[in-house]
Amino acid sequence: MKNLIYRVNKIAQIVCVSLLTIVMSCGVEEASIEKDSSQYSSNNNMANQVEFGKILAIAVEDVNVRNFIKEEASVQFDNDYDILVALVKNKQVYNGKTFLEILSKYDPENKLDKILEESPLLTIFVPDLQKFSIINWDINKDAIPLVAIRNVNDKKSTIAFYDSKGNKNNVRFDKEPDFPVLVIKENERVVNKDNATAKNAISNVGGKIKSGKVNFEFISESFNPSIENEVKPKGMNARTTIKGEGVDAKVWDAYKFSTLNSNCPTCYHRDYIYYDINQYLGKLEGPLNSTYEEAITAIKFNTVQGIQAATDDWMEGNLELYIYIFFSGSSSSGELDKLLKVVNIPRSSLSTNNVTQEYKFNPPINIVTWNMQKYGDRWKFWVYENDPSGTVSQTISHSTTRGVNYKASASGDLFGLIKLGGEFGGSTTTTNSSSTTVTYTTGSDNLGEAILEWTDPIVTGFKFIPFNGGGGERPVPSTTYEENTGSVLLSIETVKK
Repeated sequence: MKNLIYRVNKIAQIVCVSLLTIVMSCGVEEASIEKDSSQYSSNNNMANQVEFGKILAIAVEDVNVRNFIKEEASVQFDNDYDILVALVKNKQVYNGKTFLEILSKYDPENKLDKILEESPLLTIFVPDLQKFSIINWDINKDAIPLVAIRNVNDKKSTIAFYDSKGNKNNVRFDKEPDFPVLVIKENERVVNKDNATAKNAISNVGGKIKSGKVNFEFISESFNPSIENEVKPKGMNARTTIKGEGVDAKVWDAYKFSTLNSNCPTCYHRDYIYYDINQYLGKLEGPLNSTYEEAITAIKFNTVQGIQAATDDWMEGNLELYIYIFFSGSSSSGELDKLLKVVNIPRSSLSTNNVTQEYKFNPPINIVTWNMQKYGDRWKFWVYENDPSGTVSQTISHSTTRGVNYKASASGDLFGLIKLGGEFGGSTTTTNSSSTTVTYTTGSDNLGEAILEWTDPIVTGFKFIPFNGGGGERPVPSTTYEENTGSVLLSIETVKK
């Protein structure tokens, strides 16, 4: 029904375009599953944060220490204004003294070594506030920063602030400071590789970093600054996508061929791209083309209020968006397969002048090749903004439908399974339901779920641009299909690998 409504609405545009431009296995294939960190603060870590915070609050009276913190946070080693203490402790600050040596002057009980050994993810964060940020921080003229610490397992509690005199003040958790402040927390963008949990986590991390005998890994390549994930100028996407002001020729043809003939209800975009099937062209069967895959190319919040709800915690930095994709029935165990993508989104990129704006992923968030025989006709997406806190488990269920319109052939280029007809090809279908358990943090903001169907279009609209060199105009795709979770719109395209 969704596809039919879309087709009817596009009839008028179709005419314009027509005048101008006439192998089976189990599990998720090519699935790059990213690690879900659950190393949130234990009571011991919280105690270490408090002790370290007290020491730092005294140390920042030294302008050289403030300068060091500002410079190191500006590096954004994890694409946020974080300083992983274990990585910088042996860096020189001034007069040949290292950061750790300077901090040790304010540690009469010699606790620092034990703190850093027990809490390798200890992090100093410079928040981006209305009255204070790393960009406008004047280390010589601004007040000495206070140091803030909060128990992430009780986010509704007050926040403890420590000053250079050892004084402690508790402030409401929802009151943003109007003075310089540094936040002590546990880093949620990297994991300690030597930790047993991290060793068992699924790999495909963006990179590795070392500090003495401790190894760390980024949870997601989106947090690795050596991999570009920000919006680029037009035409700069790593792969040709519509959101990058380009398009793969076959994806564009799928749009034109599926809409040129209103009597072709089974001319679906993905049938043509993945299997070269298109009734309009008389192509009724074909093998899987695994050189294409699905990808999330952009995201947009539905409302400014939704952005505010997801970014209302001043002690957190840029958004850490977790996107789960669920595939039903492809696993030999019968359990629902899940693929997790973790992405970094700068807060400032979500809106302009109190109006929501689209954020383009560059490179796109690749998913997998949509093998319809394996994955059926529906995928589920679940999105949430991750905030560190305690964890909870939830059971996710999903169902998908498969047809039996496949045959085996070993002749010529048609080696392997051949799909017969568009969608299910009029064959008998079977619907499979399965479930899996997902662990997430209780402080996270749930941004909703959405179902992507095989028959959903990829290109949904076009525009006219001048031919190169002038002399008339030509149509090019301009809009893509979007899945609405209720809070955000996900733009999903089929792209060339």
